[in-house]
Amino acid sequence: MPILIKRVLPLILLAAVLVTFFFTGCNSYTKPTMPWTGIPPENLTQQQLQDILSVSLQYHDHLETYKLYMMTNINTDVVGGSNPWKTTLNTGIAGAKNVAEDQTQITLNISINMVGMGQTGEEQNILYDMYALDDWLYMNMTSTTLGSYWIKVQRSSELEKTLNLNTAKQQIKLINSPSSIEYLRTEEVNGVECYVLSISPNKSELANWLDEQATSSENLDWQNLVNDSSAFKDFTLYCYLAKDSYLIMRMTTNMVIELSSAQAGANPSDFDTMKMSLNIDMLLYDHNVPYTLTLPEAAASAEEVSSDIFSN
Repeated sequence: MPILIKRVLPLILLAAVLVTFFFTGCNSYTKPTMPWTGIPPENLTQQQLQDILSVSLQYHDHLETYKLYMMTNINTDVVGGSNPWKTTLNTGIAGAKNVAEDQTQITLNISINMVGMGQTGEEQNILYDMYALDDWLYMNMTSTTLGSYWIKVQRSSELEKTLNLNTAKQQIKLINSPSSIEYLRTEEVNGVECYVLSISPNKSELANWLDEQATSSENLDWQNLVNDSSAFKDFTLYCYLAKDSYLIMRMTTNMVIELSSAQAGANPSDFDTMKMSLNIDMLLYDHNVPYTLTLPEAAASAEEVSSDIFSN
């Protein structure tokens, strides 16, 4: 069996299905002052850029509400060997979060197709609506094969830890402790003028992040691969900070990874090369705009299920 197939489809789909935002608020937070020096952004030192980004991250961590839209495209192409195959996964995520009330609404549109391993490339589309409030996570799924139905599962710290899925927080992990930052230009995002920063993430953080994306099997050692210049063919990470508030408005991540069977820890007969491309574009907006979640009436008939169905 090719190296990725054991985890790619079930875990990516699980990640897409269960993207929820589990935050804890902080009532004693005092907003820090942005360490701006008046120097033109293109002349800022690395330390000054690091300080600005650090405060921007604090601003995000203490938001009361925000909304999110994210598009993800993952392509995997396995060439040669006994079982060549390729997959394309596109996910659109739209949601809103009230941190103080611990309420979340998320809509996901998932499209996936696979050629090889007995699949002919027929596109599968699934639409999910999710509502997390009080003690429950409600989910409505609509697909061409299963129709539409509601389920609910009781929220718990154990479930949250098991899922470890927080869309915005997971993406922002990449810029928590960057190795370098470069100011590029200004650009508008949703009508807001932003500073565009090119960020090189800490390699250890990048390895952990890649492992969390469920784009690999347990045989891939990302801690070693991120240090292998022959594996990463392309990588860009841009962060857009609002000029007036320094809030994070957008993040884009694009990478191309190409591995031999040896680099992937696979049997040489499995495949010759595996090429993966990952493109993520995340928009954050309506920061601290009041938001209250309203559960659809249809959710009242949701079937209660055990959190065990989400265990690996």
